[in-house]
Parts: sequence; C-alpha cells; structure tokens
Amino acid sequence: MKSAPEPPLSEALLSMRGISKSYGERKILDRIDLDVAPREKVAVIGPSGSGKTTILRAAIGLVKPDEGTIRIDGAYLWHEQTPHGLRPAGERHARKVRRAVGIVFQQFNLFPHMTALENVREPLVHALGLPRRESDARARDLLGQVGLKDHLGKHPAQLSGGQQQRVAIARSLALQPKRRQDRRGRPAVAGPQEPGQPADTAVPARGAGAVGREGHPRHAGDVLRTPGNQIQP
Repeated sequence: MKSAPEPPLSEALLSMRGISKSYGERKILDRIDLDVAPREKVAVIGPSGSGKTTILRAAIGLVKPDEGTIRIDGAYLWHEQTPHGLRPAGERHARKVRRAVGIVFQQFNLFPHMTALENVREPLVHALGLPRRESDARARDLLGQVGLKDHLGKHPAQLSGGQQQRVAIARSLALQPKRRQDRRGRPAVAGPQEPGQPADTAVPARGAGAVGREGHPRHAGDVLRTPGNQIQP
C-alpha cells in the first residue's frame, strides 16, 4: 500500500510517511502515516503495547524508524535534501531538527536537586544559551501560567504528581527555540504523554490552558498519548 502524498510545507507541522519500526521479530509500527497541522490536537489512543509511545518517540526523534520519513516544520528529521534527492542523515542533524519539539514525559524527568524554577530556567541557560535574566523571566511567567507561581522554590519531592507534571509542561513550552520561532513565528509540536494522568484534577485545565496560550497563538500542534481507548474531556 502506498503512503499518502506529503502535504505542502505550509500545511503540516509534523509529517510522518511510511514509518515502520521493529524490535527483534516484533513489528511495532507498520507503514504509519500521520500529519499534525497548525493548531491541531491529535490524540493517539489504544491498548497497552499497541505502539502509542513508539509513535510519539519516533515523531520527536528519540526513536529512529527502520523505514519512512519524518518532517518537523518542513525539515526532514533523519534525512537531508540534496540536489539528487534525499539521503540518510545522522544524529547531529536530527538533534538540530528536533529542537523544534517539546515533550512532557510520562515520568516528567525533573532534576530532583533543582527547584521548580531552576528546572525550567536552567535548560534555557545551558541548552539554548539564553541570558539568565531572560531565562528567569520566561520560567517565572510559564510557571505562573500553569498555577505554580507560589511554588517556584520547591523541589520536585515537595510537589504533588500533578504539580510536577505542570513543571514539566512549563519546561517543554519554555524550550521552544527562538531560532525556529524567528524563521516561521511558531514552535512545532508539543507532545504530552498521558496528559492529566496524575490525580491532581487541576492538571488538565491548567496544563491545557498553558499550551493554548503559549503554543496555539503561534500555531503549534499537539500530539497527545493517552492510555486505553478513550479520551477524557
């Protein structure tokens, strides 16, 4: 079966074509096609072990597919365009492209020795090279948007699971690189895993609100991974 034609660059922030991935003899993804348009929310649902996480990890470059192509905001993730067509690209090229993607991991992956503010601010300073004052202001603003302005000095162990998730959401939004925003005025794709999974009932409303305010005005897209076969409103 042929893959669907690739959409124009202006129409898709994330484009996956013919993506396959196997682990040993088990085929997890089999010729998957997926497009995420600006301001679109896409939920990947299904039973445990059906490949939801693999799709998300492939989309952001943490898993290299065995076959197929992935484009993020028009740039190929694992390929480079040449006068003679596409050629495979390495990890260095993929790292540059996937900087346009933010992800909130299921386990949040916060630094336990850092406060909520530091968890959001320090990646901006050390990974993106932004001035500390600018990084601090951006981190405070985003943490305020997710309802944590009174918890800036707390460490992850002092926060509830839902509060930790909101720190991770703020960090993901903060790391959208200015280089790609300047080129097209928009970050690419945010990918929360199991949004709202912790028992903190404020997470879905406050987390989604921050994504909406910070991402969608700049035409970001969201890919959400959720357990089971239903999406909670």
